[in-house]
Amino acid sequence: MSDNVFIFGAGVSVGAGIPLLSGFVEKMWRYAATGVSEKGQISDGIMSNLKAAIDVRSELDGYHGRVSFNDRNIEHILSLLSFNMLVEEKAGSDKLEIFIRAICDTIELSCRVEHSGFLNEEVDRAVTMYDSFWKYYIGWVNRTGGVPPVIISFNYDLVLERSLIGSVVGPYKGIRAAEFFGKNKFSGVEVDYFYGSNSECRYKTVEAYWTDRNRHRNDGVILEKGGQGDWEKQLLKIEYYKLHGSLNFNRSEGGGVDDMLQVSAEPYLLPPVFSKQHNEQSEEMWRRSLEALRRAKNIYIVGYSLPDTDIYMKYYLKAALGPNRDLNRVYVFDPLLFDKPEKGAKLRERYLSCFSPQMYDLIDFRPASRNGMKLDVDDLPADPGHGLGTFSHFVGLLGGERFLFE
Repeated sequence: MSDNVFIFGAGVSVGAGIPLLSGFVEKMWRYAATGVSEKGQISDGIMSNLKAAIDVRSELDGYHGRVSFNDRNIEHILSLLSFNMLVEEKAGSDKLEIFIRAICDTIELSCRVEHSGFLNEEVDRAVTMYDSFWKYYIGWVNRTGGVPPVIISFNYDLVLERSLIGSVVGPYKGIRAAEFFGKNKFSGVEVDYFYGSNSECRYKTVEAYWTDRNRHRNDGVILEKGGQGDWEKQLLKIEYYKLHGSLNFNRSEGGGVDDMLQVSAEPYLLPPVFSKQHNEQSEEMWRRSLEALRRAKNIYIVGYSLPDTDIYMKYYLKAALGPNRDLNRVYVFDPLLFDKPEKGAKLRERYLSCFSPQMYDLIDFRPASRNGMKLDVDDLPADPGHGLGTFSHFVGLLGGERFLFE
């Protein structure tokens, strides 16, 4: 079990173009109204899904006369639809399914980190900080021989999956992680979701080369889906727990993942209701994530604001960290902590409420550069915090020799 755990919230995917939960419905509505996304004209099939979801949202307007909720917040809408499903049965289930499908479409339309699915193609990146994340992550494992950090995510998207494969395939030289694979290094990579059966996605590296414009040969690696063999002895295994589901999770009996890089025909997404009712296939994933946090020495929380409404996750953290006697440090990355004093103070209070006072000194709410290292935040869109507290800030520190795992 790893000494280090990364917890990733919606803020991690903002740099890929995916909206935060508070602005998600607004973007969905804009796509439905204009028929155009950042990638161009939206297909008729997707437009039908989006308009149906907006109609479902409109049906909730009548609730405003009696109860308070924000119909522009996706969490509020999903929670209401989830409870309505218990009463309206099939009609309620259909409405929830419509909205989940529209969520998937909105994520894919807005996401700037894409992948064709071909494992022998070098991918040109619109956003490079995710490649840098994997280069630093894999580089630390390669350099130290340490157990790879566990990743716990509350995000549905496939940004990290696609950037992982994209960062491995290519020439050894450059910003990618390809240099850590091939001869005498990692023989492949495996992502273990622990979501039902067949949720280990395994890829074997194969040496290859590219020719540039000057006909110079650049050696590197490509990938192929791996089976079993001696090559597994040098396999890099990454534990990745997506607690709220994922676009590539199968909702059908048995769960599993057919293709790590592509959206499932029937994706499993967990609505953010208080009880976090999860299916049988996800139980091991939740259990393992708790075990990882109970054994962790260092925890890095990025892009997750621990909202007041998410009481379940507060008790999840308390149950996970309560028995942990080896906890050394908790780092919290959020732009509010650097740029919005009032909101930042409330965020601090929410996190501190999960810990006893004697643990407060272990929580770092303003992680900064070490040894005067300059942060590279150029990949992040314009941000009022100039990158501080963002995923780009975290990646910049991850690249430092001494920040991680001190």
